[in-house]
Amino acid sequence: MRPLVTAAALAWSTAVVIAIGGANGAVHISSGVPSANLRVSSPANVIADGFGLVRLARGTDPLENPSGSITSYGYLADGTRTEPDENTYVVLDSNPGGPTTGYDYGRHFLYQGHENGAPQAYITRLNLDVTDPLHRITLLTPVNPATGNTGFGSIDGSVWNPFTRTLLFTQERSSSGGGKSG
Repeated sequence: MRPLVTAAALAWSTAVVIAIGGANGAVHISSGVPSANLRVSSPANVIADGFGLVRLARGTDPLENPSGSITSYGYLADGTRTEPDENTYVVLDSNPGGPTTGYDYGRHFLYQGHENGAPQAYITRLNLDVTDPLHRITLLTPVNPATGNTGFGSIDGSVWNPFTRTLLFTQERSSSGGGKSG
């Protein structure tokens, strides 16, 4: 298994793009941009030299396995936008499987938590090796039929743990960020 991140990923509220470079896209970013954007408003993307943007998903792209109000990549069924946030790119050494038994989901994945408030936040997996739009985006946190929601709040961070071979996600505790509410 190669848990090493080999491409930089960026997310927009209704589209995901990935910065790629090199012949096969699997390169290490060894230098940053000359001047990063300030964290205000919605400044234009700044991409490191030798890299470009490629659209991976749109907000209206269907999920392979919709559940309850979670039916597309960037919107709930009622039209509420979700915010795909905090991308984690992972290369696995084998097919992790999915809702379709026997389907080859590939080895390259982009995991994202979608913020939209408690209790409707959810996690998706973009199957980067898959071209079939019916299997391209997998929902990993289906709605609980008993409650009608996922039980998750504002997912706001993710990381791959190479030692346990698991993804770790964090949630914000209040509308002002991770601090103590009250």
